[in-house]
Order: sequence, then structure tokens, then C-alpha cells
Amino acid sequence: MRIPKSFSFVIIVLIVNLSACGTYRSDNDKIAFIRSDKNENYQIYTIDSDGKEPSQLTNTGHNISLTWSPDGSKIAFSSLRSEDWEIFVMNRNGSNQINLANDGVAPLWSPDGSKIAFISGRDNFDGEFNLYIMNPDGTGQTRITSSPGKYSGYAWSPDGQKIVFAAIRSKFSWDIYSINVDGSNEINLTHSSQDEVEPRWSPKGDKIIFTSYPKSNSFGELIYIMNADGSNQKKLTNGNNGEMENDYSWSFDGSQIAYRSGLDIFMIGADGKNQRNLTASSDAQCDLPTWSPNGRKIALLCSHPPDNRVNIWVINLDDGSLKRITNLTTDAGLPIWSP
Repeated sequence: MRIPKSFSFVIIVLIVNLSACGTYRSDNDKIAFIRSDKNENYQIYTIDSDGKEPSQLTNTGHNISLTWSPDGSKIAFSSLRSEDWEIFVMNRNGSNQINLANDGVAPLWSPDGSKIAFISGRDNFDGEFNLYIMNPDGTGQTRITSSPGKYSGYAWSPDGQKIVFAAIRSKFSWDIYSINVDGSNEINLTHSSQDEVEPRWSPKGDKIIFTSYPKSNSFGELIYIMNADGSNQKKLTNGNNGEMENDYSWSFDGSQIAYRSGLDIFMIGADGKNQRNLTASSDAQCDLPTWSPNGRKIALLCSHPPDNRVNIWVINLDDGSLKRITNLTTDAGLPIWSP
């Protein structure tokens, strides 16, 4: 099934902040991001977290939903270069771009690098999709979900044995599901009167955070946390002054969660304690926080007067400073740290 170019916004929202689950990692200061060109197509770039060494990796097509390989040597991404969305892979410097899959979007590497998951409507009609996995060279493409639907975020478990995802099925309600990577044991984890989307597995694999909101009001978004089996669901955030709260990211040691509340970026412990505003001292409007592998920095998107252009900014958690590292004439999107 052909996916229109306008679907790109959905995919950016779908895949954003899906950092690879893992343990505390060594220092790496390379950030990949997308930026719109003069034709309003997104191209992929990388830059150091201090703003040095910017590099454009793609120069053709419309490119979104990028994902680093766990060893940081490659980037997989969705690209619209002909009539259909396709999945490509390239070296971290942009060389050797290879088409892995036709009619596919939102690739996400498994924690051990042995598989790439993606979403495709190739077997369905009427705008419905399924989850697939494949080998990193594009072989062995296999559908793992048997019930087509619409999707809003998915993530690998840290051990690579399961995938958690949000889907809307025949009952017209968004729920969180988990499934084994061989397609067995699909379980609905939520079953609530709310809509639940954008699940994120904790690095240790014992918890899942997600967004929940009333079916009648998508602006009432709050962040919830539950055990990996769906038990003990509880509210993690309370909506500061009625603000919408989403766009979250686990720290790599699993102790903290960064998230957007209104126009600011907050951090909160996984136990719901020690909430603090990280951008209160700035008049920038920020979202999409993502942690550095060593846990000392957070990259994010911010717009700032007078031009209000969306750029990449970095918070240094050691001293609390917020620094703009790009000065772009077109908007940036989707910052993701290299492992």
C-alpha cells in the first residue's frame, strides 16, 4: 500500500525519541538530526554536541525517522525518493546508501544490531499497517503482527525478545501491546477508558512509560508508568498548570525521564520524585528531549526569538547550562545521539 508524503509528520512523531535501550554508556558527542531543504524535504545531518563538525549526509529525497545502529557505525532511515516510502541504510558519514526495503517506514534497530523493525502497509488496505522485522542487509523481511491497524510508537525490549507498541484496532481505541519478535504472544497491556500511545521500555526492561489521554481530549496528555507486564499502572506526571506532557526520553541508566511540559523541558525520577524544570531560565520554546549516552547532556529542539527558527540545543546537566549548537535558516528536527 502506498504511503503518501504527508504521512511523514506522523512518522516523525511516531519514531521520535526511540533511543536504543541499554546500560550506561561511554561518552559520544555526535548528534544526528533532520533539516528541511529549500524544497521542504528533510535531509539528514550530524553535528558534534559543541556545534562543531556539521555534516550533511543525504542530499536527495525526503528523509525521516532515522535510527542509529547500536555500534554507531550506520544509520537506517525512511526515504521518499520515488512513489513509495523506502527504508535505506548508510554509513555514519553518509556513504554507501543502500535500499533495504520497499513500502516501509519508521525503522528501529534491535539492541544487539541483528534485526531492524519497521512498519509497512504492504499487505493491507485502507490506511492500515503491520509491524515487520528484517536482517540489517534487508533479507528475511517478516510480518510479526497479524491484526492490521494504525500505530503510534514502538520500542524493542532491552533483551531484544519483545516489541511494545501502540495500535488502534477495530474497537477504535489506542492501546499498548507487547509481542514476541517471532509474532507470538501478543498481549494488550492497558485496556483502559483512555487512549494510550508512544510506549518506551526502560533500559532495564522492567518498566514501560507511555502517554495517556481522554478519548474526547487529546490535549489532556499525561505520562504514565507501568510494569512490563502491564501491572501497576500509575500516573507519573500531573500536568503543571494543565499543560500537555509528552515527548519523553529515558536516561540510559533508567533513573530519570526527560519530557516536555507545555513549552519547557522537565526531568523527573522514574519513581515520580524530584521533578525539575530544565529550561525555566530561557525564553526558548522546547520539545523532543533525548539523552546523551553518558547521561550528562540532553539534546532538544528549541525555537527562540527573534527568528523563532527551530534549532538543536543542548542542556549540560553538570552545570544546567542551555546552549544553541546550530544556527539554521530552515527548521531542524529529530535529534538523536550516536551510541
